[in-house]
Amino acid sequence: MQQQHYSYKQQQFGILILLILFIINLVGTVKSQTNSTDTIDYVVNWDNVPTTAPTVTNPQQKSFGSCVCDVTLNQCDVNCCCDPDCAYSIVENSFSKCLVPYTKKDFNYLCVQKTLVTFSNLNNLKISTKEVVQDAGTPLFCVYFEAASVDGLYYAVVSDLDATSIKKVFEKYEALTTYRTSYTQKYIYDVAAVKTNTRVTIFQDGDKIPYTISAPSSNTSQVTTVSYFTLHRSSNSDVCEKTFVKFMRNNGKENKCSWIPSTLEDFRTKCLGDFSVSSFVSNYFSYGAAPDSYSQYIKVELLEMISVSSSGAETVLSTIPTTTYASQTCTNAVIGAKYYFVFTSSGSISKAYVTLRVKTLVNPSFVELKSQVNYINGTISDFRQGVIKPKSGNPGYIRKKPVLAGYMVTNSVKNAIYQHYLGLTAPTGYDCSSKSSILFDVDAVFSCSFTYTLSQLKAACLSNTFSQLESNATYVGRYGNADYTNTNDWVAIVEDSKPSSTWDELTQTCNNIAAGIEYQIVISKSGSVQNEQWKVQGIQRSRYSLTWTFSGDNTKTNTFWIETRVKYVRTENQETIQKNYPAPNFLPFLPEDVFYPFSLLLSSSSQPYHLISLLPFLLVSIVSILVL
Repeated sequence: MQQQHYSYKQQQFGILILLILFIINLVGTVKSQTNSTDTIDYVVNWDNVPTTAPTVTNPQQKSFGSCVCDVTLNQCDVNCCCDPDCAYSIVENSFSKCLVPYTKKDFNYLCVQKTLVTFSNLNNLKISTKEVVQDAGTPLFCVYFEAASVDGLYYAVVSDLDATSIKKVFEKYEALTTYRTSYTQKYIYDVAAVKTNTRVTIFQDGDKIPYTISAPSSNTSQVTTVSYFTLHRSSNSDVCEKTFVKFMRNNGKENKCSWIPSTLEDFRTKCLGDFSVSSFVSNYFSYGAAPDSYSQYIKVELLEMISVSSSGAETVLSTIPTTTYASQTCTNAVIGAKYYFVFTSSGSISKAYVTLRVKTLVNPSFVELKSQVNYINGTISDFRQGVIKPKSGNPGYIRKKPVLAGYMVTNSVKNAIYQHYLGLTAPTGYDCSSKSSILFDVDAVFSCSFTYTLSQLKAACLSNTFSQLESNATYVGRYGNADYTNTNDWVAIVEDSKPSSTWDELTQTCNNIAAGIEYQIVISKSGSVQNEQWKVQGIQRSRYSLTWTFSGDNTKTNTFWIETRVKYVRTENQETIQKNYPAPNFLPFLPEDVFYPFSLLLSSSSQPYHLISLLPFLLVSIVSILVL
């Protein structure tokens, strides 16, 4: 009887293999079931890596963080008027406001209205300066003295912590803490209004994006009606609503929402409408905010088509599938869309790309939809290769931003950090196959489950190793703008020993299995007290043990959970240092003959009073210039 059952299982397995091969041949999959190319890790460009790592980018002995809204490398950030990557035309025409650091007491700069400046020769005088537009309505010319800080209190330099020091910090914290309170970061931006313009091809942040879902007619030059692009997203709840996509808003933020079909007809209509592949790949977007002809529309380009299995595994497809509906099943329904809009320095959209995820839905009780919109001031290749990439602060970490992470790689005599796309992560999702970013200064517990047979549980217990929990991240970014080319910008993760597991055959129990990981992260302040910047001072990764017992029918499976805990402690009572620097000299060093020919009068013994009588006038003139 057992032999017959085994033969039947063999037949089922053979049929399953043939079915899989048939599907692969039909769909034409060309890549392995791994992460798609829009979530791969960043590329290391060895040409940018120095032979010897420089000192830490952000020393604590001086003030830094004068442009905290610049949170994307090599990318213009919306309304960040001090971002050096933002062209003047973008600031003037596309920004609706300017984000300015709220605390300015220690910033070492002087600003005047640009209309009052005829020319600047400060660079010729070897004075460190940069020009920043703080308000597009009344542009300012600002001189920053970056070589030295101003007077004030600064946090004392603290070194990285070892395992013993981290343990002591957490033991003290746990002993003194009876409850935990949530922390809300104070509002760090002030705003300055920006004038609005009459725009045809210029987008301003917050503008809706015109589009059409069919090819523009070459015989029709004028646009009679204008539709605006929408996506299924959540607003006040988790329920999906169609909301307008607005220029440069919610840049790079993934949105998840749930759609629940009310009837089978509702499901069929959605399947062949909003969920159909054709409704996404046939979009045409306007490159201007107020298009007046079809010549101003560009077709979206498909970057990738990714098929998601019922278990969550992803496969990149080589052909574009067709969405069909039959027998309460929607095949190749679009459940995820990631858009990339490339905008120019003149404020128009030059390219539009999309990555789609499709899945077969069988009479679902609910559908989870994901969407993301990225605005790129550069090329799509630079964005996907990490030349353009988000920071988690500039420089200090911003709360709820991902903790930067990676591992060290070597090329000849050079060392660099191979930076992970999602930063420091924890396993999540179905069968623990997905990863979620660990966020800065956010205590959290991540968990995910998988099923084991009795023999699989015993094997896992004896090996005491879980690939889902293994991480090759050995360094985290010291600051939120840590540079992968500078290894001194990164803090090594201190590893703790793994507990030893034992298997009890009688009770079918695995004792002390290392199925949990805990990150203990110590963070501290640096820089000026008036403009504090947060950094990682020490991090330890520890394994903790759980007890798993198999129960019930030995021929079936049990569900088991693995965990990742994240705990933060802030360094308390940090020492501060009063630093006094000489006031910056806003007047250039003048040559001896600057007042020629008045100096000749001084050498004349017959009329020494002429220069003396002119001195009050000269002093008043200099003061007037400074006041202006």
